[in-house]
Amino acid sequence: MGLAAAQAFAASGAAVAPADVNEAAVNEAVKNLTDAGHQALALICDVTDEDQVAAAEGFHGPAPSTPPWSAT
Repeated sequence: MGLAAAQAFAASGAAVAPADVNEAAVNEAVKNLTDAGHQALALICDVTDEDQVAAAEGFHGPAPSTPPWSAT
């Protein structure tokens, strides 16, 4: 989800999961959201890659230190 959408949903009380291929950018966005008192989880994901999106859709629970779709 885009940052503006994540901020709007979070402001209305929703927990959000911004997704971006840029890990630093999505982590900063989530830090800003959580610092503001919102629930947010960073998903490091290339939304143009169907396999990564499918993996992100199936993700539930606390974020692992390495995303399940990571190539590590």
